[in-house]
Amino acid sequence: MSETPPTLDGDWPSWVQEHKVCWELSPLQEMVKGHRVQQTGYTLKLFGRFNPRAENDASTVARSIHERLRMLAADVVRAMPVPALVQVKPPGRAVIPVEKPFVVEVELAVSACPPHPDRPLPPAELRRVIVIVEARLRSLGLKKK
Repeated sequence: MSETPPTLDGDWPSWVQEHKVCWELSPLQEMVKGHRVQQTGYTLKLFGRFNPRAENDASTVARSIHERLRMLAADVVRAMPVPALVQVKPPGRAVIPVEKPFVVEVELAVSACPPHPDRPLPPAELRRVIVIVEARLRSLGLKKK
């Protein structure tokens, strides 16, 4: 595996395929002052996998995958048509069985919400943003988990 970060237009699709990168998008719901609990944004999770037995240093590979997932998330956030507060959660990973060998799944979680929590986006605008985010993820070759 190359340690040079891929460009989004060059070797990115092959890297996405090699690491079986996929995504989940879920609503971010918060209590909004003067309102009840509302969807204020979304949480995007990106996942990349690798076989730790095929690597000399699994922790270095996991960090490299996490950094590339962060690059992907940054690209997706730039595609959003509205300003947002973005929070990247600390790295997470889990060992899961896939067929016979074990693989390491590296996870990157990003939450995005409006810059003013007391002024959430109207539901129609929020749906529009999510459609744009999903379209960008698909255009990068990622599949929904």
